[in-house]
Amino acid sequence: MKISQIWTKRKTAKQIKSTLPFCVDGAIRANYCLGFSDNLPYEKVGKNEPVCIADEVPFDIPESWEWVRFSNIIELQSGQDMTPDKYNSTQLGIPYITGASNIANGNVVINRWTEYGKAFAHRGDLLLTCKGTVGSMAVLKEPQVHIARQLMAIRSLSDDIEISYIKIVLET
Repeated sequence: MKISQIWTKRKTAKQIKSTLPFCVDGAIRANYCLGFSDNLPYEKVGKNEPVCIADEVPFDIPESWEWVRFSNIIELQSGQDMTPDKYNSTQLGIPYITGASNIANGNVVINRWTEYGKAFAHRGDLLLTCKGTVGSMAVLKEPQVHIARQLMAIRSLSDDIEISYIKIVLET
């Protein structure tokens, strides 16, 4: 049952409270619900009562869609720098991606490797530069890489939300 169906079928606050686990335990952990008799969107955060968020909703969406916070549909992986003795240019280990210099025309350029990876990005993750040259992006095609702290890896938490869509949203 869709979250909007759960909320629009309930009439009293007590009935709505009893349905909250359905709203927060969904595949993408959506915390938004259409509520009460006013048919406006509400958000429940933690143990707080649902709060109307109609002023935050910029436009109407189809009934089969749901409003969600970005943080509820993605996972962020922070990078970690390595000292020069921990990486190489001789292709030993996994690729080590250090920043914007490793992203060209939406593709990842590999010129360093490491056998000591700790901060991993995986195939299908969106790499985003977050220090120095901010905002360069590429979808990772390699099985696994180590990322430096100038990068974040963004991964979708739902098979229903493609990383290419997330990339387009961030580019706009």
